[in-house]
Amino acid sequence: MVTSARTSAQRLDLAAKVMPVQARALDTLEVILETAGLILEEVGFEQLSTNRVAQRAQISVPALYRYFPNKYAILKTLGDRILRHQDEAVLAWLKGGGLIADTTRERVAKVHDILSYVLAITQAVPGNIAIARAMRAVPAMRESRLDARNRLTAEVDAVLGTVFPTIPAAMRGLGAKLCLELMQASIEMALEEPGPDTDGLLRETARAFVVYFETLAVSATSEEF
Repeated sequence: MVTSARTSAQRLDLAAKVMPVQARALDTLEVILETAGLILEEVGFEQLSTNRVAQRAQISVPALYRYFPNKYAILKTLGDRILRHQDEAVLAWLKGGGLIADTTRERVAKVHDILSYVLAITQAVPGNIAIARAMRAVPAMRESRLDARNRLTAEVDAVLGTVFPTIPAAMRGLGAKLCLELMQASIEMALEEPGPDTDGLLRETARAFVVYFETLAVSATSEEF
């Protein structure tokens, strides 16, 4: 019974309302999301509530419930937006030849550039730290994060296959997943502890990514697998 209740609660967390299409309704939706982000930035996830959002957004609670049934649905929408913007940036970078380079130094610089851009995108979202933490802690958001990571892994893996064709597919796919997790962890570290070390953190993450795959490619060529 306890397990069943917990499962039902987790399903409820996923039950966001249908998104509006009319301009006025879209404006209200954006006000709700922006307000929720600001509250997250100020007090964190635990203190977020639909009543608090409605009061700050100057709308009625029933009006808010037309868009979101609970605070988890609001949080999930915010998280999904961040993931979508991050993925769009990385995919555009890949299609623009982000991993194509003549030297290790040049490739590290390119990876560093996209990490810096993804960080800037994420920093621009109010409540980014709370949202990032929730994407790992809240079941509904964790599933979204993993789905997004797996989709992006497939895209990165496909490009890696053209850049490093000698790496066995299974090893390359696993490496892509590991490196994407490393990159996301670095972004979260930079969000939680911004400061003069941020650029160095991103550069070393980029170096780890590049050297890892270049080393795998050399090992494959020398039959060390």
